[in-house]
Amino acid sequence: MSDKNKYYLVMLLLSILLILGIEIELIGAPGNYILRALGLAVWSNGDTGLHMIVIYITVPVIICFIELGVFRRRLSYSKLKTFVLLLIMITVVKSAAIKIVEFSKGQSTGLHTIALHGDTSTYHMSKRDGVTDYNIQVNLTNYSDEKKTFTMAVDGKHRRRKGEQPLHILNKDGSKALFELNAKETRIIRITPSEFGLDALETNYERDSYSVTGQVLELNITDENNKSVKLFGDSLHSESIINLNDRK
Repeated sequence: MSDKNKYYLVMLLLSILLILGIEIELIGAPGNYILRALGLAVWSNGDTGLHMIVIYITVPVIICFIELGVFRRRLSYSKLKTFVLLLIMITVVKSAAIKIVEFSKGQSTGLHTIALHGDTSTYHMSKRDGVTDYNIQVNLTNYSDEKKTFTMAVDGKHRRRKGEQPLHILNKDGSKALFELNAKETRIIRITPSEFGLDALETNYERDSYSVTGQVLELNITDENNKSVKLFGDSLHSESIINLNDRK
C-alpha cells in the first residue's frame, strides 16, 4: 500500500475514533451505542463520572495523530491541507454516523423506535392562590415505518432523588391519555390543563405555592400490551422498563 493510501486510511480511522467520542446533537456520542451493545458501562460511576468511550479511544487517537504526521511529512503535505482534509473527513463520518444510528433506531422493536428530543422538550408547573397550572411539551420522533400508540409519564433523575412519582398524562376523565405518532413523524405534543390532567402532581408538590421549570430528559411510554420504554432526551438511547413505577 502506498504512503498516500496509508495517509488517507489513517485519517479515516482517526475521524471515526473522534466521532465515536463526540457528543452529536440529538443522538449523543455514537460510541455509547457500541458500548451498550457490548454490555459495557458508558460512564465510570453509573450515569456520572468519566466517559468511558473517551478513555477507550484516547491511545488509538494519539497513535493515529502520530502516524498521520509521519505520512504527511513523507508526502510533503502542508499542515493546513491535512487539517482541512481531516475536517472534511470528520464531517462525512459524522453524517454517516447519524444516518446509521437513525436507521438502527428505526429497526428497533416496539416503542424503542421512538426518540425524545430533550433540547426542545420542556415543562413548567406552578401553583398560586390555590390554582395549579402546567405547560409540558415533548418533542418526539418515530423512526419506524409503522404508526405507534402509547401513553406517557414524565420522569427524571431529579424526581427520583426527591422521591417524586412520574407524572402520568391523563384525560379529563382521569383515564390515561393515548397518543399516536405516524410512521417517520416528528411532533411536539403539548400538555395543558385545558386538555389533560396529571396524576401525582399534588403528591409531588404539596406546597401552597411553587413554580418549577426545566427540560424533559426522561419520558416513560407504554404501549397497548403494557410494555414500557424509558426514553432519554440527550440521545436516541432507550431502555425497557418493567413498570412505570419501578424506578432505580
